[in-house]
Amino acid sequence: MKAFIDTSAMLKRYFDEPGADAFDQFIRNVTHITVAPTYLLEAHAALERRHRDKTFTKEQVRRLKEKIEEDFFSYHEIEFNSQLCETAKYLIASYPMVTLDSIQLAAAMIANTQAFLTSDKQLFKYAQEELKNVELI
Repeated sequence: MKAFIDTSAMLKRYFDEPGADAFDQFIRNVTHITVAPTYLLEAHAALERRHRDKTFTKEQVRRLKEKIEEDFFSYHEIEFNSQLCETAKYLIASYPMVTLDSIQLAAAMIANTQAFLTSDKQLFKYAQEELKNVELI
């Protein structure tokens, strides 16, 4: 199965947190992962937040960044282009969503995969209006 996985869900692959087991179960059926063009930036920001709040040590953050970057090469990244911008602008006009969520959902709409996975409840709500087979973990 081809799936678009947003950053909030993808980080469950690397963090031991609620939803990690559900992510592992979901990913077993996925053969092709697509991510937004903001994925790496959001992942790095999440790691730095966890370092600042002392959830992760500097060394843990370094290793996780390395692993995330390594895995990234096996994903398909949607290109940041005019189609993505126009789709994101449509979403911003249609729903009270933040910019990064509009980019995630616009990228998923362009990817046209068989499933969309998120752990963001607001994004899940809007994605259900625009996509089929939307899952929340």
